[in-house]
Amino acid sequence: SIPEYKIIREPLEGDPEFLIMDIQLPKVKSSKTLTLDIGTDRIVLSTRSNIYHLDIWLPIDVDSDECGAQFNKATHTLTITMPVLHDSA
Repeated sequence: SIPEYKIIREPLEGDPEFLIMDIQLPKVKSSKTLTLDIGTDRIVLSTRSNIYHLDIWLPIDVDSDECGAQFNKATHTLTITMPVLHDSA
């Protein structure tokens, strides 16, 4: 199934510096069962047992090398912090 998620722009006003994504994974007990692939404009998340699968395009390009993810066992939430790429023009 596709997990519930939300993407927040930081800051909310003006050009965003980060995209922050919260993914609800109530049936996941440990981050060890997750496979996460972050590209410049896409996120693919799956679980080892195929409980969840998420494949989405991001609204803004991000720096995939600088992204970070953290799984909260208490809330079963995966939070991904993604720095936004800015045009160098």
